[in-house]
Parts: sequence; structure tokens; C-alpha cells
Amino acid sequence: MIKRMLLLAAVALFAAACGGDPEPTPTPLPPTPTTAPATATTAPPTETAVPTAVPTETAVPTETLAPATDTPAPATATPAAASAAAVATVAATDSATEVAAAAAPESPLSPPESPLAAPVSPLALPVSPVAPPTVPVLPTPEVTISDTAGALVGQLVVVTDAGERPVSNLKFALAAVIVDDNGVPKVAGYEASTAPSTYTDEFGRFALSNLPASNYAIILDAVLTQYLLNQPGIEDSIILEVKANEITDLGRLEYASIPIPGYQAPVEEEPAGEAPADGGG
Repeated sequence: MIKRMLLLAAVALFAAACGGDPEPTPTPLPPTPTTAPATATTAPPTETAVPTAVPTETAVPTETLAPATDTPAPATATPAAASAAAVATVAATDSATEVAAAAAPESPLSPPESPLAAPVSPLALPVSPVAPPTVPVLPTPEVTISDTAGALVGQLVVVTDAGERPVSNLKFALAAVIVDDNGVPKVAGYEASTAPSTYTDEFGRFALSNLPASNYAIILDAVLTQYLLNQPGIEDSIILEVKANEITDLGRLEYASIPIPGYQAPVEEEPAGEAPADGGG
């Protein structure tokens, strides 16, 4: 094809140079075969002619990953794990402390003592303006005993719902007990002028010294009234034995009341009964 075109161009140039007949009408060339042999005239492929599948970062979904570092991210612990870790830490600390204490060598030397005494403050300790409550101390009774005589001590108190009240400043006397042939007490003989006696103090305490060894009953003498004292809570009279060279301690005798003016329990009044019905017509 190229050769044919070159040939036509050469002919045209030659005719123009010779000045000959007017330009001849180009004679159509016979048709050439349409099938041309494959030549190297085929245009080389371009980058745009052949689409290539180039993967891009947006075409393939990727997962955003944190850059790897040498320091691992701290794990979030659950409350149970945190509690177990705390217990393990405490146990490890205690164990380490015990091991360190066991491994620590004991010094054979005692710690040095300072030759200087602790300084003494010249100021006196402050005294509280409020005095502490004092508990009354019962006086210790002084009694005398001998090889032929003994002594008797004790305390007499009336206790009610309102509190307790010592039986104070009351004559406390002893009556000789008369027994039968079998030694059973029968009667107590009391003579106010000759019977051993004393007065109770402000705490209700009493003390009698130099008592001949014998059996006695207790008499509360209020001048106009004499009362044979019974055992607390029962109706039996107190019969005590005084021995030579011994002190008989009756301890604390508590009563709800005693039939002595000022120490008796209040008498409850009985409700008034209904008035009798009038039987008159």
C-alpha cells in the first residue's frame, strides 16, 4: 500500500516537470486484496487501551489494626479477677515479708542505751476541775475477840423498786436463845437493859465485840417496838452461833421491808366495795 502511494506521487511529480498534457485523471487501481498480511504496523497497545485491574486500597476492605508495639496493651480485668489478683498480691507480699524476716540475721549485740535520762518536765500535770465520782467505802468494823468470846458483824438494808436504803441509827440487840434437852431452840429471852447491843451506822453496818460463846437471836429495838428479825425471804427467825475467838459475819441482809417505823412497805388500800342494795319497800 505504501509502495503504491509512493509510485503515484512520483508519476505526478514527473508530469508536472515535463509541462505536458494536463493533469491526467488518475486511473483507479485494481482492487487489492483486503486481507493484508499481518505486519508490524499494528499500533502498539497503550495503557488506556487495555484496562488492567489494579487493586487499590479502597477496593479491598481492610481492617484497621493498631501498630504493633513492644508494650502490650493493658488487659481490662473483671471485678472477680481484680479481687483474686489483689488477694494474690497480699499473699505474695506477706510471704515475701515472712521470708525476709526469717532470712534477716539476728544481731548478737543489744541496742545501745542512752546514758542520758529522759528529761523531766518542770510543769505539773493539769488537774481536771471535775472530780471523779467517789464510791463510798464501808468502814471496817473494829471488833475484839478472845479465847472465851467472839464477835458479830453484818449490814442491814431495805431494797425496793425505788432503790435501797440502809437501816441506819437503829438499835441492834441480841437475845439469848433457850433450847430444849435436844438442843432445839425454843424461845428467845430479851432484856433491853442487859442484852448485848449496838446501833447501826449510816450504811446499816453493825458490829458487836466480846460476845460470850452461845446461840443468839436478833432483836431490832425501836424503843416502842421490838422485832425478832427473820431470815430474808422466809418466816424463820435468825438463830446464830457465836464461837470463841471467831468473828461471825452475817454479810448483807436485804429485806423488802421490816416492821419498824420508817422502813415498812406502803400498805395498798383495798378498793371500796359496792354499797348494799336497799332492801326496803
